[in-house]
Amino acid sequence: MNQEAASITELNTYIKMLLDNDEVLQNVYVLGEISNFKKHSSGHLYFSLKDEKCSVKCMMFSYYTSNINFNLENGIKVFAYGNVSCYEPMGQYQIYIYHMAPAGIGEINESLKKLFKKLESEGLFDESRKKKLKKFPKKIGVVTSKTGAVIHDISSVLKRRFPIAEVVLASVKVQGAGAVQEILNAIDLIEKINEIDVIIIARGGGSLEDLWAFNDEKVVRRVASCKIPTISAVGHDVDYTLCDYAADVRASTPSVAAELASESIENIFFIINNFKQKNKNILENKILNLNSEIKIFKQKIGVCFRNLINKKILDLNLLKNKIESFNPNNIFKKGYSIIKINDKIIKSIDNINENSSASILFLDGIAEFNICNLKKKKIKN
Repeated sequence: MNQEAASITELNTYIKMLLDNDEVLQNVYVLGEISNFKKHSSGHLYFSLKDEKCSVKCMMFSYYTSNINFNLENGIKVFAYGNVSCYEPMGQYQIYIYHMAPAGIGEINESLKKLFKKLESEGLFDESRKKKLKKFPKKIGVVTSKTGAVIHDISSVLKRRFPIAEVVLASVKVQGAGAVQEILNAIDLIEKINEIDVIIIARGGGSLEDLWAFNDEKVVRRVASCKIPTISAVGHDVDYTLCDYAADVRASTPSVAAELASESIENIFFIINNFKQKNKNILENKILNLNSEIKIFKQKIGVCFRNLINKKILDLNLLKNKIESFNPNNIFKKGYSIIKINDKIIKSIDNINENSSASILFLDGIAEFNICNLKKKKIKN
């Protein structure tokens, strides 16, 4: 034998490479019964999955075990998601499990019921913490698979109803190994994008096992803590997941989610026309009220001016009478006259002297004379 022998390490390394590069083996979904179950002090789980004829070694790292919300023990049938690889030191192939769910419908429902009560007691499903959706979103984030009918249905509805909205897709696996982490990463990513007004988390219908990622505790908590309003549209109308309870709004289908996330163009025009008519009516009523107020004001002003004019006429008459009382002609009419010397009215007897030229003013004329034989006689007051 001239051929150079490969080491056992080289052989096992090569086998591991073959397994790791096989796409089918990187996303396996198996059903089996747990046996030889052991939980290591590190938190890692070691066990086998078996059916009637065969068994396979499995292990689950501790950081994946937090997703398990049911009791693990020998004899339980489970659905397991993971990838097949080789443990090189032993040359042993095994399944590295990412996620497990109980296989029996009863066990699954009991598991969901326990988790539901736990999260409900923490207030994650309370209506008081749920956010309202915006009527006119600028950007709509969508967490779903880039393949399949879901994104097509959502895009078609939005294009018809509200084409001005931008759709931002974060493509994820919606079932199987790695789906939970991809959904968590997608929500984190979209939450950081500016002007995202709502996030639709969606997938098509399927079995309870198919929808299991949306019952995962991490996913449910992340949906509840999302700062952006969320719509859960997982499965069909009859399907309910814990994400539906944690989201701000639950939609029966992805298409309905797109309708809830947007306002139809027809309705927008209706709102605008209704707004225009409402404001037109308000303005018309305002004008009528103003005209009525102006009419009343004019009437009040007319009365006020009339009263003011009458008062001014009365004041004018009083002033006229007062001025008239100072008219010298009134004195003449009473039989009085005025004496002037050198054009000055004589008010005192002391101002009259002998031989002065004087004039007397009467109502009907003036008499001029010279004063002679003057005799003065003062009257004591």
